[in-house]
Amino acid sequence: MRLVVDSPAVQHVEQTWPEFRRDPRHLRFGLASDGVSPYGVKSSSHSTWPVVLTNYNVPPWLASKKGFLLLALIIPVKNIDIYLEPLVEELQQLWDGVDDVYDGRTERIGRDRWFTLKGVLLWTMHDYPGYAQVSGFQTSGYAACPTCGPALPVARSSHLSKQVYMSYSTYLPMDDPLRGTRAERNNVAPPIPLDMNWWEQRWRDVEEGHIPAERAGLKRWSILHRLPYWKDLMIQHLLDPMHIEANVTKSLIKRIFGEKDGKPARRACEEFGVHPEAWIQVSDGGIESLPPAPWILTTEERKICKQRISEIRFPTGFGSCLRKGFEKDGPKWPSALKSHDYHILLQYVLPICLQGLGTQDLRDAICDLSVLMRWVCSKTIRIAEIDEKELFAITTLCKLERTLPPDYFDSQIHLLVHLVREVSICGPVHGRWMYWLERYMKVMKDDVRQKARPEGSMAEGHRLREAMFLCSNILEQLDQSSAFMLREKEETHLTSLKLIGSGEKRRLTQIEVMQAHNFVLHNSAIMEEWTAVYEDERRAALASRRRGRPFRFPSLRDFMREKLLQPEAPEESSGLYPPITEDIRILLVGPRPTIVHDDSGLMRVNTSSTLPFTRITDEPYIYPSLVEQCFYVECSDDPEWSVAIPYIPRERHIIQDRPPLTILVDLDPVEESGRISSP
Repeated sequence: MRLVVDSPAVQHVEQTWPEFRRDPRHLRFGLASDGVSPYGVKSSSHSTWPVVLTNYNVPPWLASKKGFLLLALIIPVKNIDIYLEPLVEELQQLWDGVDDVYDGRTERIGRDRWFTLKGVLLWTMHDYPGYAQVSGFQTSGYAACPTCGPALPVARSSHLSKQVYMSYSTYLPMDDPLRGTRAERNNVAPPIPLDMNWWEQRWRDVEEGHIPAERAGLKRWSILHRLPYWKDLMIQHLLDPMHIEANVTKSLIKRIFGEKDGKPARRACEEFGVHPEAWIQVSDGGIESLPPAPWILTTEERKICKQRISEIRFPTGFGSCLRKGFEKDGPKWPSALKSHDYHILLQYVLPICLQGLGTQDLRDAICDLSVLMRWVCSKTIRIAEIDEKELFAITTLCKLERTLPPDYFDSQIHLLVHLVREVSICGPVHGRWMYWLERYMKVMKDDVRQKARPEGSMAEGHRLREAMFLCSNILEQLDQSSAFMLREKEETHLTSLKLIGSGEKRRLTQIEVMQAHNFVLHNSAIMEEWTAVYEDERRAALASRRRGRPFRFPSLRDFMREKLLQPEAPEESSGLYPPITEDIRILLVGPRPTIVHDDSGLMRVNTSSTLPFTRITDEPYIYPSLVEQCFYVECSDDPEWSVAIPYIPRERHIIQDRPPLTILVDLDPVEESGRISSP
């Protein structure tokens, strides 16, 4: 799966209502909302809720751009159901169909210009507090997970004064050895994900008085249920991987750096019977002391980790400069990091910078968490890997449970269990996480000029931007791409990428040109027969070397010229050898012994072991279409090795597999005498 339309959720809509399959012009929306302080002050009591619709009919690199987002509502209060009523009515009208819609672009492919337009709201996207505001579900306490419902494994800690969500082994299969030996865990079946029909019956029981409202897990019944198709969707409300990843990483860093350590956390370990080596010790004089915890880095290890992070340089567009945050806050962990900074830290930086620091169990758990989130956030999802990754997510949480204290496991950590399930239903996350909404809300906050009327300022700013975007589509002299300001040009050449450092132009030597030619010959599908003939004759010549018959052709290029292009050997070119063609099909180069994959799934390259590429038979070249951008981070445990981190520009999406490239290769011209001209 690469696009939202490839997901089972969209396919379910097209199968249930076939009119969406028959006409691709019918609209498919996603609704996103989040609270924002228009004054730029986090402690402000005033909260504004923009409601934005994203259109999945356009390509993924345009669906999240400002010119293609639909600002439906600007709600000034948290009680948003009453304000959502006009939007629900318009969505109902769009579902019933809008007649006499004119389409001026599809007559050439056989469709009518006038048609009936329909639309469907696929799902809503929020952070977890916004999830509760829009859906009406309870997202805290004993019913904090609408997917698990009453089967949620939760316990309250008297020392922490909050609920702790542990016992992730209950999500494993019944025969899995990781369930442990405790009888209460072995007998608990994995929770079954609840659908909207179950919650509808639950709400009826609340209305009839069979279940108290505070124990039902529902605060109210959302106004979105007025849509006739809402309960028939595979999933209605989505979790936001961006906020979950940021909260999980921030909480993890605070634990391993000891910023959340204290007597309540240690007493919670004793309360749940975990990590006995970290329990509070009482001396003979009654003085309590905290022994070193296995999940906390030492003071020297913290300095080393921060120093490693501050020395990493990212290419343009990959991430912000972490060095500035560390220099500003000194020895403390920077508090001004953004969600994307934690995204980069968890998936790439922490597995590298924690090498040789902390315990092995801690490093293994963090590496597994990094591998899991890299798969969840990947732009291409392989369906065959979903079941494996769902089990891997649970085992990763079990490792974290054995490594970290109980106060780490809040509701955000529990939501990691369901991220793989949502990927299997809704496809890749790049079409439904909230990075684009956060950027859009930053623009809306900048529009606030009148502090007394912030919502009006936002509406006027949006109206002005929309007018400018529509006018730019009319002006012929204006580049259309400038209306939504792509961060990276939609080109395939390396010259459009911003590289680290400066380069220099030089002319290739004759040996380098011959090396490039040999690469084309040795790595082409059409040349397989020729390669086999060359290898057979080379082995035969090596076997007969004792009889004084050395093999005179160091490369396939020389062998072909001698056998096919010389006039004094016409009998050898009369069908004894495969034909030669100028069409070359590129094959990928096999892995070098200087490249390995570590436990975190990252590629490590031995930069000190490079080939000299001085012989004609060496192959130092590849085609630009096979190149993917990456950057190197030096390994902390071995300076001779570096980690190659792939970097896909934000505006680039792999829509389909790269087709084979056909290149016409012009061999060296033949002189009139029949001899090969010297290169």
